[in-house]
Amino acid sequence: MAARTDTAYGSLMAGMALASARLGVVHGLAHPLGVRYDIPHGLVCGVLLPAAIRLNYGHAKDKYDLLSHIAGKPLAAYATELLVKVGMPTDLRAYRIPESDLPAIVADAMPSGSLKANAKKVTDEDVVWMLRQVV
Repeated sequence: MAARTDTAYGSLMAGMALASARLGVVHGLAHPLGVRYDIPHGLVCGVLLPAAIRLNYGHAKDKYDLLSHIAGKPLAAYATELLVKVGMPTDLRAYRIPESDLPAIVADAMPSGSLKANAKKVTDEDVVWMLRQVV
């Protein structure tokens, strides 16, 4: 019973952290991609992160530059390197997402509250640009 209680408490804390963290474009795209193509949420988030960093760079330059300095390389490159290091793919090409689906993915993603919290105001064109980086 203690293990269940601890697991439930951990889940609650994680949910509270996510609710207060004000997520961004990565999470705004993770749901529609995960649902449409049965891709694990964490996989989508990891794969999209380097593109999101590049998209947001001009709007969070000081923070990204600090993190790049700590990482010893550009932050997007470091994020990609971490994916490789843990054996994750760096794109979603294995899921064969057709270019013709991009408008529907954009339509599903744009209402997401996560996009509203992104460093850069996200446009339809931004979402298409990000998707083309990984599909």
